[in-house]
Amino acid sequence: MLSAYLHAPSVFYFFDKLLPRWKRNLSRTSMAASSVRIAIVGDIHDFWNLEEDSRALEFLKVPFSPFFLSISDFGDENVEVVQSVANLEFAKAVILGNHDSWFTKQFSGREKDKVQLQLECLGKEHAAYKRLDFPMIKVSVVGGRPFSSGGKPLSRKSLLSARYGIKDMDESAKRIQKAALGTPEDHFLILLAHNGPTGLGSDLSDICGKDWEFVGGGDHGDPDLEHAISLLKENNQVSIPLVVFGHMHKELAFGNGFRKMIVVGTDNTIYLNGAVVPRVKRLVDEDNRNFDDKSALSSLETKSTTRAFTLVEISEGRVAKIAESLGSDLSDICGKDWEFVGGGDHGDPDLEHAISLLKENNQVSIPLVVFGHMHKELAFGNGFRKMIVVGTDNTIYLNGAVVPRVKRLVDEDNRNFDDKSALSSLETKSTTRAFTLVEISEGRVAKIAESWVSVEKDRTTLEEEHILFEL
Repeated sequence: MLSAYLHAPSVFYFFDKLLPRWKRNLSRTSMAASSVRIAIVGDIHDFWNLEEDSRALEFLKVPFSPFFLSISDFGDENVEVVQSVANLEFAKAVILGNHDSWFTKQFSGREKDKVQLQLECLGKEHAAYKRLDFPMIKVSVVGGRPFSSGGKPLSRKSLLSARYGIKDMDESAKRIQKAALGTPEDHFLILLAHNGPTGLGSDLSDICGKDWEFVGGGDHGDPDLEHAISLLKENNQVSIPLVVFGHMHKELAFGNGFRKMIVVGTDNTIYLNGAVVPRVKRLVDEDNRNFDDKSALSSLETKSTTRAFTLVEISEGRVAKIAESLGSDLSDICGKDWEFVGGGDHGDPDLEHAISLLKENNQVSIPLVVFGHMHKELAFGNGFRKMIVVGTDNTIYLNGAVVPRVKRLVDEDNRNFDDKSALSSLETKSTTRAFTLVEISEGRVAKIAESWVSVEKDRTTLEEEHILFEL
């Protein structure tokens, strides 16, 4: 049902344009909505290269599905990046964010400002307060409020009033509701916004939790989006299986770990944050420029980059899988990563066969498969492995190989975890230890978390917790 390799970025959707490759692919696959793959990119913040990202999307086989989704923050009114995204030959939908109106507080009457130029670049693909229908794949996208900074204030009031006639949160909520009403009954509906709704938690690590103040915490979602969703769900006006947004970056401020990037509501609506920032890693070339050197982005060779996408697979009208991908299958849960050119399925065929035999004719229900061996940290600095996969039949496959599982093993002689002879004598106060915790409630898996615990002589403390899956 739901494969949650969590933590993602701001989102945008890429939909149609002329009649280029993406439309040919649509007619060729003629998916009839049986199987759709969506690539989500959030909070780009200047990290975009048309050639490199197009190649990455082709590798991920997104061209053979209908579209690309983006949640904006292309840069601080970076018209060049927006134009490059608009040139991408994919069906797409986009919603502009707060950084896309960073300097412009109101439209200029004399000359086109950069917000106007961005809107012109995107044209019909900017989804704010409207619905985009894609009948060939039976998907509809409804856009929320653009330019959102999150929280209670209505960001960029003058821009919203001038272009959309929106003056307050209530008007905004009703415009979103109006756009969604009339969605074809057989279409899969996606709400697309720059920021997520209120009501999804107030801890700093929650999907829309405020993390940038020294004493973190507080719900920083958009109240108008929550209100619109509530209005649409009244009397079952519209079914909302997926809400996609960004703005709230995966990596928390002050080294506080990572944000929950997915929430499944009690009514099965999935809330997905795609704001993986920075979305480009290992940007190092012969001049030793890295991803912090934004001037290197356009000229950097693709061989030195990995690029983040959040992939959503829709099958038979429901979400079948969600994964954060770095554009290479070596990061799969059992993908081979130790050869210089990584990739390949290194799982055990007998285990797969046994599971298949047990599932034949529903002989046995298998809610959880737990294993290790394939270390979380990939070889050659290639990032981290997906540690959880949820099958279409809801079997959860969990990899517990967090290696090394002991961190900060430094004592008075400055020995660390690589000095295995030090392990037995090392004082516990200098260590944190990894455990993968599974909570089972009412006969099903309710939560899976990677937990790091520090143990001292007189106390035990939970130092970090990364939510991998949560109902």
